[in-house]
Amino acid sequence: MGFDIQRIAKIESVPGEHFCPVCQLLINPNEALQSITTMACPYDGYLVTETDAMPLVESNKVLADTIGKTVVYCLYQNSGCTWLGSLSASSLHDLRCAFGNSLVMCTRCGVKTSHLQWQEHVEVCPVRFLIYIYVKNTV
Repeated sequence: MGFDIQRIAKIESVPGEHFCPVCQLLINPNEALQSITTMACPYDGYLVTETDAMPLVESNKVLADTIGKTVVYCLYQNSGCTWLGSLSASSLHDLRCAFGNSLVMCTRCGVKTSHLQWQEHVEVCPVRFLIYIYVKNTV
């Protein structure tokens, strides 16, 4: 899955090849490295042989490093976090961000949970399409 483009600080400065041709989201640096393991291109279905894969993995590492330098906002910016940094540093920040304890509510089933526990809720929510709203800032 790609990276949420709403979190990109200056999206107009990001080259088009850094976006997935299928979902149009910014390619997650980790996925740029892992996409080759499927042995098929998700865009055109071309089957990649092991011989073909070696140079592609190398070029994906370069792409991953470049994409990792993209400047992004914190996952919890809507809750008040003002952090701004590289995409490659955002995962660690997001895990430690105090604003991750802010409550959100699923507008479909009504469950309130913290941002940090949201993904767990997504996996068990009885309603397929999820939308959440911010409840309050607990920081």
